[in-house]
Amino acid sequence: MRLLRVGVTVAMLAVVWGAELAYACPACASPLEENRQAFVDTTVFLTLVPLAMMGGFVWWLRRQTRQPH
Repeated sequence: MRLLRVGVTVAMLAVVWGAELAYACPACASPLEENRQAFVDTTVFLTLVPLAMMGGFVWWLRRQTRQPH
């Protein structure tokens, strides 16, 4: 029980002290249009690339399972 209490305390302290690290970068709230557009483009890129990789893997796996051996 004591170990659980210590773990919870450490986790709470990490959340409180780590909150300062969670501030957004200046580019995210920048009034410059090119900075905002770069943020949106990066968001789209970082969303689509993993989805494309997973889709490509599923496509490849499906092709492999349908090929006659």
